[in-house]
Amino acid sequence: MRELKQIETAPAKFVRWLVPLCAFGALLPWVSGAMALVAGIAVTLLWGNPYAERAKSLSRQLLQLSVIGLGANMNLGIVGQVGVAGIGYTIAGLSVTLLVGALMGRLLAFTNACGPVTCARNWCLTLNA
Repeated sequence: MRELKQIETAPAKFVRWLVPLCAFGALLPWVSGAMALVAGIAVTLLWGNPYAERAKSLSRQLLQLSVIGLGANMNLGIVGQVGVAGIGYTIAGLSVTLLVGALMGRLLAFTNACGPVTCARNWCLTLNA
C-alpha cells in the first residue's frame, strides 16, 4: 500500500515561520521577558508547537545551560555573606518544623517518627516550589 504524503496546510506553514520569528523577536532589547513569555504561550495555545519533538529533546540541555549562565553572573562574596546571614533562619526553621512534626505525631498517635519526617519533607518541598 502506498504511503500518503502529508501535505502541509497554510496555517501549519504560517506557524513554522511564526515560531522562529517570535524567538528572534524575544532577543530584541525592547522586548521584555514577560512579553516574550506571553507571546510564546499565545502562539502555542492558538496554533500549537510545530517543533514539539525538537523542543522536548533540547529543553533539558537549555535549562542546564541557563542555570549555569545564571550562576556565572553571581558575586561569590555576596553569596557567602547571604549564606552566613541566613544560616540562623535555616536552623531555626528546621528546628521548629521538626518540633511541630513531633508534637503533631504525638497528637495524632503515630507509632514511629513519621510526624517530624513528614513535616520536614513538606517544609523542604515548600522551599523548593
